[in-house]
Amino acid sequence: MNKNKKINLVFSDLDGTALNEKFEFSPETKDVIKKLFAQGDVFIPITGRNITNTVSLIKTLNNHEEIKFIIGHNGAQILDFSKKEFYKNNVIDRETIKKIFKSTYGRVGEVKIHFIGDKTTFSYGKSDDTEFWTKVMNKKYKIISDAQEIHEDINILMIILNENANEEDAKYMYELFSNHNGYKVHQYTNRVFEMSHCNSTKGAAALEVIGEYEKAGFEVESWCFGDGMNDVTMFKVIDNPVAMANANDNLKVFAKFITTTNKENGIAKFIEENILN
Repeated sequence: MNKNKKINLVFSDLDGTALNEKFEFSPETKDVIKKLFAQGDVFIPITGRNITNTVSLIKTLNNHEEIKFIIGHNGAQILDFSKKEFYKNNVIDRETIKKIFKSTYGRVGEVKIHFIGDKTTFSYGKSDDTEFWTKVMNKKYKIISDAQEIHEDINILMIILNENANEEDAKYMYELFSNHNGYKVHQYTNRVFEMSHCNSTKGAAALEVIGEYEKAGFEVESWCFGDGMNDVTMFKVIDNPVAMANANDNLKVFAKFITTTNKENGIAKFIEENILN
C-alpha cells in the first residue's frame, strides 16, 4: 500500500500546450517529464487527439514506459498504457448516429458533422481545417453520403455551423443535439459544438484517474495545463489549473496560474519552478 504517500498528478493537454509549434515535445519538456517521474510523480497526457496517435507521440518521450494512463478524445478514451488496454472507451451507439445523420445530412451551408473515430474522421463535406488536423494525427479523412459508410466506432461528434451562425442558430442546434439520452453537448463557440457520452469530458476522465491513485492509497495533489475551451471541465475539478499564455481568454478565467506559451516551453518552466523539488 501507498497509504498517505503524497503524489503530484500532472495532467497536460498536448496541442498548444505540451507540444511546440512543430507538434513535438521539445527537449526541455522531455527532460522535465523525466525528472517528474524520477521524483515519484506522474505525467498524464489528456488531449482531443485520438489514442492511436497520442500513443505514437508518447513513444517519443525518453521514459515513455513510465506512463500509466493516456486520455484521448477529450475524455472519451482512457488507455491503460502499461497494460495496453482500454480503461474506458466510450462510443456513440449506432442508432443515435443514424438519427443524427438523417436529421442533418443535406443541410448544405447550415451544418456539417464530423463523426470522429480513433482511426478515421467521417464528414459530410470537405473542410480544410479538419483535413489538416487529420493529417497531423495520421488519420484517414472520408467524405460520406450514407450512415452505413461509418465503419468504425465513433467516440465524439463535432458539429460545425456556418460562418454566419448567430446565438439563435446556436441555441437551436444545441437543443437539437441535446435531445439524446445519455449524451451531452458542449458548446465552444456559436459555431462549434461537441457531442459525446455524459462522462466523456476531460474533467470526468481526470477524476477517474485521480480516483485510481487514491484507491491505491496515494494522497493526490493534481495539476493541469491547457489552452482551449475543451479544457474547462478539467480546470474546474483539478487542484491547480495552469493556463498557457497563449490560451483562450475564457479559459484563463478558471486558471489559478498562468505560464508562458507552448513555444516558450511553458509547462517545462512551470513544472521546474513549482513542482520539482
